[in-house]
Amino acid sequence: MKLAGALLITTALLAPLAAHAADVITPSRAVGTTHNCAAYYPALSQRLNESGDVLVGYDVAADGTISNVHILKSSGTSRLDSAAVACIQTYWRNTPATRNGIAVASPGHEAIIQFRLTGYQPENGAQSNNATASHAPRAAFHNPFATPVGTFIAGVGAAVASIMAIGWLSSRRICPNCGSANRSPFFRPSYCSRCGTKFEPSAKTA
Repeated sequence: MKLAGALLITTALLAPLAAHAADVITPSRAVGTTHNCAAYYPALSQRLNESGDVLVGYDVAADGTISNVHILKSSGTSRLDSAAVACIQTYWRNTPATRNGIAVASPGHEAIIQFRLTGYQPENGAQSNNATASHAPRAAFHNPFATPVGTFIAGVGAAVASIMAIGWLSSRRICPNCGSANRSPFFRPSYCSRCGTKFEPSAKTA
């Protein structure tokens, strides 16, 4: 009888544990297409080329509503952080988690919202909840200061050297016959462009 009593007690104690171990849990899932926050990308952030990742925590209630949305890791920009919270609070929809077919609350969810402008690559391959926005390029125009500094300085130096060389190899000469001004090399004879008078390199310059 003692043995039978022990078996009955053991069976009674193990029965709830066995039932608990047999629970069928279904996690909460997104409703519809994959969550995306592109529509919440702040216009000012797009103009300022702001991008970044926001790690957000939230809870899903037994009726599927999302609550307790909070920042776990900031993107470094308050505008993007606020946009991520607003997107999850107002746009996301989930089915509730279930236990043995009964809806239950499921706290402690996390999501990474990646705000990226077109042409900007994420730091890693993760694409979960990737939020992108089109980014209009600036009108193309030539900006000399956009040229690498070394190249720009070298170009300016070459131009200055050319101007100095022209001035050194030629000068403004006054014709001794008609008095007109002529630009001609100072190291060889030249002729007046007006009257044709020849004047030597030693002719008066101005």
